[in-house]
Amino acid sequence: MKAYQIKIELIDSKPPIWRRVIIPADVTFKRLHDTIQFAMDWWDRDLYKFELLEEKL
Repeated sequence: MKAYQIKIELIDSKPPIWRRVIIPADVTFKRLHDTIQFAMDWWDRDLYKFELLEEKL
């Protein structure tokens, strides 16, 4: 099964707050949303946005 490892981080947090998770390549947006909520312990209480950065080779 193909999977992606993603890093979730809060911008400008001191100290840095981040999580690294592995998700299946065929993940739905709903499941991605749920994964982020669980990893950050948010449960739909906090605002967030996605930024997709290009991988550096």
